[in-house]
Amino acid sequence: KQAEAEALWRDQIVRKFRQSCKAWLGYIAFLFGRVRDAAAARRVLPQALQSLPKRKHIKLTAKVAQLEYRTGSVERARTLFEGLLAAAPKRLDLWSVYLAMEERRFASEEGVDTAA
Repeated sequence: KQAEAEALWRDQIVRKFRQSCKAWLGYIAFLFGRVRDAAAARRVLPQALQSLPKRKHIKLTAKVAQLEYRTGSVERARTLFEGLLAAAPKRLDLWSVYLAMEERRFASEEGVDTAA
């Protein structure tokens, strides 16, 4: 079933909606979540960036970094965010997402509740 679902994402959805950030993000989230294949998800990111218009690159990379924080490698997520922030240092939305992810990670390691 998972192989069929992956083939559906890859062969139909992403191929048909190549210019859609949501389609690529859905496929990457599927690989991180259901298949639990972070290496495959990381291989898809450059393909997605090549297919998408340049204006959507920051959005997709930020969302993938958030997925990395939750399900993949924290170091890889930090690297993605730091690359984004180096390219667009005045984007306060990126800074706030990065800090929120770091805060959550720190709080979960310390056992502190950040739901306030």
